[in-house]
Amino acid sequence: EAAFLNRATRKLNQFLKMNMSEDFKLHLSRISEGTLKLLSCPSKEEKNLKEQKKNDPCFLKTLLQKIKTCWNKILMGNKEH
Repeated sequence: EAAFLNRATRKLNQFLKMNMSEDFKLHLSRISEGTLKLLSCPSKEEKNLKEQKKNDPCFLKTLLQKIKTCWNKILMGNKEH
């Protein structure tokens, strides 16, 4: 899950360039930055994100759902220990 979250949060930064509300941009930014800090990952973006459906809103929705699912797995795992 950590590897997925690392890649997913970096991809979220691409969507900040889309035309969306400032509140939603702030929300995406917080998710991305918070997750990267949690994972202790460097903040530089990967250059090789080329055509990974950069500005596709459907991809964004799917990505956010996967992040949510991943976070839920992590949080549920922490409660069990």
